Amino acid sequence: MQEPLDEQGWAPRTTFAGNTFVVTRADRNVYIKGTFTLDPTKDPKTMDVTDTFGPEAGQTLLAIYAVDEDRLLFCAAY
Repeated sequence: MQEPLDEQGWAPRTTFAGNTFVVTRADRNVYIKGTFTLDPTKDPKTMDVTDTFGPEAGQTLLAIYAVDEDRLLFCAAY
C-alpha cells in the first residue's frame, strides 16, 4: 500500500514517556508533542490526546486504541 502524497517521506516516529508523547519526522524535526490519558476500562479502550506543540496545539483529540503485541493502534477524531 502506498502512503498518501501528503505523508510521503516524513516517516514519523512516536516516542512515549510517562503521559507525554513526541512525534518526530525523518528529518529529526519535532512535528507534534503533547500529553495523553488512557482509559483501558472502556470497550473500546479510550485515549484523550492533547497537543502542546505543532499545528493542533491546544486541541484535545478523542481516540480509541488497542495494543496488539508490540504495536499500538489508534484512531482519533479531528
